[in-house]
Amino acid sequence: MKKPKITIDDLLTFHFKRRHRR
Repeated sequence: MKKPKITIDDLLTFHFKRRHRR
């Protein structure tokens, strides 16, 4: 099993989700 590496996409998605979440 390969562990998912955090990529720019992941970081962007995380930030966007957090920012979008009010």
